[in-house]
Amino acid sequence: PNAVDRAAKASGDASARIPWFLPEITQALGDIRRGNLIGLMSDSGGGKTSFSLQQCRYAASLGFKSAFFSIEITEEEAALQAAAQQSHISLGRIDACTLNTKEKGDLEAEMMKAADLPFYIVGFGECTLSDIRIKAEAMVKSQGLDLIVIDHAKMIALPNPKDMFAERVNALYRGLKALAKTLNVAIVILIQRNDDWKRRWQSSGAYTAFRPVMGDAYGGGSIKQSLDVCFPLYRPEPL
Repeated sequence: PNAVDRAAKASGDASARIPWFLPEITQALGDIRRGNLIGLMSDSGGGKTSFSLQQCRYAASLGFKSAFFSIEITEEEAALQAAAQQSHISLGRIDACTLNTKEKGDLEAEMMKAADLPFYIVGFGECTLSDIRIKAEAMVKSQGLDLIVIDHAKMIALPNPKDMFAERVNALYRGLKALAKTLNVAIVILIQRNDDWKRRWQSSGAYTAFRPVMGDAYGGGSIKQSLDVCFPLYRPEPL
């Protein structure tokens, strides 16, 4: 009964649920909930980072304290990419220095606006699950985080080097799930898609071979035991 009461109370508490920036995802998956580990999978270059930066920025605009743990790109790159998305300016044009006066003003205004939001970008070099845990615990204590996005799983050094690869990957996801529950925050882990779909395409030639399945995730289908929700970003054409 106590568990049912707590669940009912949490369901009615809007502060415990973080909406997705795309209503279609909320309709399909529901809100992001504290204590959950959510996997977001795509191919390399498939839009995981862009998607998650938009989600962090949107959550922060609603008052949810959000952190983007960037292992793959620098803090500066992540901040610039987030500002470019909100200003509807391509990174290619920023890199080529071809912005007009209005676009430069829009980009600067967005970066100033983002500085006032509870949106934190944290850069990591090589890191382990322990490094992530230490940083997350410190930020939850000092900032009171609601959402953490980690970019991405394959960049985190695996624990237990003497164990088999599959078990080491599963230990990573189990550790992230335990961290989400212990800190009572939602964690979104970005997951690289492997190349199994290419073998399916070569063996069958079917167009449906491009569609992602759980077995395509870094670590294989067994990781679903640690994930509360997992969904892919999918483009009909292969990257």
